[in-house]
Formats: sequence, structure tokens, C-alpha cells
Amino acid sequence: MFSIREVPQASTSFSPFELLYGRQPRGLLDLAKEAWEQQPSPHWTLVEHVEEVQERMATLWPLVREHMAAAQAVQAHVYNRRAQPREFAPGDRVLMLVPTMECKFLAKWHGPYEVIEKVGEVNYRIRQPGRRPPEKVYHVNLLKKWVARDVLCSFPPPQGPAKTEPVEVPIGEQLSKSQRQDVMELVERHRDVFSEAGRTDLIQHHIISEPGKKGKAATIPDTGGQKRSSPTGGWATRNSS
Repeated sequence: MFSIREVPQASTSFSPFELLYGRQPRGLLDLAKEAWEQQPSPHWTLVEHVEEVQERMATLWPLVREHMAAAQAVQAHVYNRRAQPREFAPGDRVLMLVPTMECKFLAKWHGPYEVIEKVGEVNYRIRQPGRRPPEKVYHVNLLKKWVARDVLCSFPPPQGPAKTEPVEVPIGEQLSKSQRQDVMELVERHRDVFSEAGRTDLIQHHIISEPGKKGKAATIPDTGGQKRSSPTGGWATRNSS
């Protein structure tokens, strides 16, 4: 902290210690320098010390005011490049940026609250019910206009699952009663994966049976010389298209 107070500030060009006491601070390095150079410490009377401080302060303060005015002009120019004027009328509803209860360094927008009147150039008196005090003056930088909306967001009404027309799944007549019942239950449980039967020509096969004779089983050859039985009867061959 002492090192900050003895460093000249950019706005005033003087250190806070010098502006307060009218002299440069004597730190450890100053004392070491005096010891190395064997410089005697100045001894003044009380009257001499007061006169020296008054003369020095009379010289410093005009320079400080001049430097402060120049620094404030530069800071105002930088700030006004992006600043936008905001004005509110009595009765307007605004949001306030105030610190939270959990952490004073964290601020959130609260409101909306009503503007009572304008106080000065940049301050407004706000009515804040439910807070203490119920009326308080805030800077315009802590306020922003509240825009009321009739509907913030809308959601479509809830809809049930899409209804699909039942699809008739053909079941072979050669199945027994219990097998047909099992197939029907399977189709009902997985109705969403069944669709109307289509036709494909990726694979074709021809079944040739003897005229006037119905065989019990036929075979479909998978490869040359190998045959597989088929419930349609007769011998069967398969051709790929």
C-alpha cells in the first residue's frame, strides 16, 4: 500500500503522499541512499516546516487541477464514443441493475419498477415495492427500459402419437391355429414396423410341379447340385435378376 501511495498518478502527475503531506515520502531506499552518501537529515523548526508545506501546497494544487481537467477531458472523450443517451419519463417501467444478496460484486437486473421523477441530469427516483427503502435514486447507467410483451413464448398444444391406418398382414393358411395366434400377436406388438406388402424383383425363382400332382414338399437349390425343400410342392429353381 505504501508503494502505491508514493508513486505519481497519471491523472495528477503527483503521488497521493505528496498531495497529502506536501513532501516526498522517505522510504527505505531513501534512507539507505542518505546513509551511503552520508547526507545529514534536515532539521527544521515547526514554524519553518509549516511555512514550507504551505508554500509547496500552494504551488502544487494549481498544477493538480490543471492535470485533472486534462485527464478528465480525455476520459470523457473515450467514454462518450460508445455511450448512448437514455431518458425516462415519470410512469415508465424500468429494470434496475443491483448487486445480489449472495455477492455484492455480482449484479443482476431486477424489476420492473416505476419511475417517479427525474433528479438532476442523470439520476432518477424509482419506486421499488418489496425493497428497502421503497423509493431510491438510481443513476441512469443502472436502468434500462422495460418492454412488456403479451406472450413471451408459445408452445404448440400437446399431441398424441400419430395414428396410422392398420395394415392387413397376410398370414399363411398352412399355419396351425396356435401358430396363427402367435403371428397375430407379434404383428400387433410391432404394428409400426409393418407396412403394406410390396413387390420386389431383386430375387426371383420359378417352381415347376408335375401336372395334376401335388407334392408334399419341393426343394429350392441354393447352389449347383444343392436343393432346399419348399412347402409349395414340386421342384423349384431360383434365378437372380
